[in-house]
Amino acid sequence: MRCGACGNEGKGKFCRHCGAPLQQELEQEPRIQPSDGSSALEEDLAVPIHNDALQVEQPVEAGQAEHEVPLEQVEQVDSEQEDSLVEAEQVEVEHIEDDAPAVVIAQADQAEQEKTQAEADQVEEQSQASDQQTSPQKAMILSSAIAGIMAAIVVIGLAFGLDWAAKQGEFQEDVQYHLLSHVIEIPPEQAAYFIHSVKPGAWLQLMLMHGAEIKGQYGISTGNDMNEPLMFSFQMTLLLSAACAFVLIALASRFIYSIVAKRLNQLWKLCWVILCSLCYALIMGMTLWLLSPKVELLYGNSIYNFELNAELWKVFVLALLLSFVASIVGVGRWSVPQKLDLSQWLKSLAAFARTMLIFFIVIIALMTLSWSTTKPSQLHSTHMTTMGAVWDAYKDDASMYGIIPNVLMQQFIYSLGATWHVDGYAAANLLSMDRPMQLNLVTGASADDADRASLKTIEQDLRLHWFHAAFLLAFLYALSRIQMNKLWSYGCTVLIIIIGVAALSAYANVSLTASNMDEALIGFRFTQSLLSVGIITAIYLIASYIIQRWLARRGDKS
Repeated sequence: MRCGACGNEGKGKFCRHCGAPLQQELEQEPRIQPSDGSSALEEDLAVPIHNDALQVEQPVEAGQAEHEVPLEQVEQVDSEQEDSLVEAEQVEVEHIEDDAPAVVIAQADQAEQEKTQAEADQVEEQSQASDQQTSPQKAMILSSAIAGIMAAIVVIGLAFGLDWAAKQGEFQEDVQYHLLSHVIEIPPEQAAYFIHSVKPGAWLQLMLMHGAEIKGQYGISTGNDMNEPLMFSFQMTLLLSAACAFVLIALASRFIYSIVAKRLNQLWKLCWVILCSLCYALIMGMTLWLLSPKVELLYGNSIYNFELNAELWKVFVLALLLSFVASIVGVGRWSVPQKLDLSQWLKSLAAFARTMLIFFIVIIALMTLSWSTTKPSQLHSTHMTTMGAVWDAYKDDASMYGIIPNVLMQQFIYSLGATWHVDGYAAANLLSMDRPMQLNLVTGASADDADRASLKTIEQDLRLHWFHAAFLLAFLYALSRIQMNKLWSYGCTVLIIIIGVAALSAYANVSLTASNMDEALIGFRFTQSLLSVGIITAIYLIASYIIQRWLARRGDKS
């Protein structure tokens, strides 16, 4: 900008030469300078300045010489203004310098806090990620152990309840006495003493529930001499007790698994079931080992020893299988490939099982009705102990009804063409028969060293009854309930049913061995049952296919 008084250019608000305020250049007429120049310069420099307020007034007239400010005074004022500005800047800088340590410290503290918070957040994220990785494992191990323990507790409680119900009657003690005295051939008075002294109770119920083999030993020692002990074994599965245990294990597994269901995938789910089954099997094996009964009878100089025990590895395997299948069913909702069409399989198998269960209930109700309306003399066969005779003698005993499902299963397999075996004289003695024999619905009875006349009488009493035809029709109707979209799926379903029925026939058998006799069996051979059930099923399917084709052709013609 140009000074309005002296015409010099400068920067800032005041002229460095005359101290007058600088103004922007405006368009004006050219100014005529006087010839001498001194008077004009003096007129232009005549600017009054007040030092106290540092305010500049308009230039005064040239005649007022007393108010003119010398150039030296203007320069002094300008220097004072610069000094004041420098002092203000220095004060401001000193103030900033004084506040700088506090600001730096505050900024450093804030940065440190942010760094610490970031590290804490990172540690927390790593901890959460680690928890997410380990939480399924912890949940699986803990919950599966709890489920196994809970299932074992409820099953053991069931065993004590069944033992209490058995002690209310005489059926169980009578069977035990008959087994020891007439089959294993222990003297009657000792057999009676052992039964009342041993009292296997819940131990026996758990063994029968899991189908484990009961091993026993009977020995006599006199002084230092000890006779060779009699070794025997007995195996039987009470289907009703096993079914109750199956349901309880499934419910316990379902209840505990529902707590951690959302945290486990399919692989962890399978591991959960395996660990639960292992825990249950271990507890059951230890319980049966601790409760193994043993008793001694001192009579004169002789000591009679009688003890019962179980092979732990067999008990463990059977308990593991029972718990595994029950837990699989209890947990449910398994994801499988869509090609397998598992839902259709399950629906078909469930329809088959439901139909058979309904027919079983109806048939046993009709059988009970027929026993109650038949004369007792007609129920007791002269050739063997029948279920009707047992019902007539122990119908008020609750423990007797525990063997009815076993009898029904054997009658069902027999109605499908399988051969019923009574092998060994021990088995014949257990059923009050005079000799071992085999009985088939088609071929009749057969036995070694038996005349045809006696076998003919047995066939008339045992070979065919109305419930055999009812079981056969129920099985064929249950097969018709299977609905599958694909032929191979239908074939696999039927094959599973055939194998399952044959396995149940062997599962419901009664086996008996002793060192003083041959092996005894009451029931069916697995391979022969598999063959007979398969033949009956194949005949039904072929006949059904032919009938359907014939009806289809007849409909086309019409």
